[in-house]
Amino acid sequence: ELAARENCFVLMTSISSPAVSLPQAGIRTLGTNPLCYAFPLQEDIFCADFSTSRVSRGKAIELQNAKQQFSEPVGYNAEGEPTTDPNHILQYGLSSFDGGMKGILLNLMLSVLAGPLIGGTPNHLVAGTRYTDKKPNKGDAIICIDMEQSCTQSLFNQNMAEFITVLEKNSEFHIP
Repeated sequence: ELAARENCFVLMTSISSPAVSLPQAGIRTLGTNPLCYAFPLQEDIFCADFSTSRVSRGKAIELQNAKQQFSEPVGYNAEGEPTTDPNHILQYGLSSFDGGMKGILLNLMLSVLAGPLIGGTPNHLVAGTRYTDKKPNKGDAIICIDMEQSCTQSLFNQNMAEFITVLEKNSEFHIP
């Protein structure tokens, strides 16, 4: 948000200890690797921040502690089959946000950006991000683009205002 207030488009990601499994694998290899981006929008900023897993690991822990199930499959069991059981999900892996390979591929890209590309640890070896039994060894990546180097703020605002109007007009999309 700070960089967006300085007229920059910012993309940030971080990798976390393995919590996500590939479909049909039942082995946690990727983190919940969040994606955050922000940019100036009129007199304010637009900021989005979301996990690349279907649900957060914290939600699975919450349901596990409450001895409840998810209402729909959001992870995998030992055989790599979809399940609603948080005990299995925490042991064998959450699914990607879309439950398929597109989500895995986005997660993998973020894992590379905040891992090997910056000389960091590959995602399957990241530790200490959810459970503090080990020293954290995760990476973070920040890409910051000075918007004045590519277009004027007024042109960007004009184009984005038109684009957001189209998005809001034809869907439930809304910027508060």
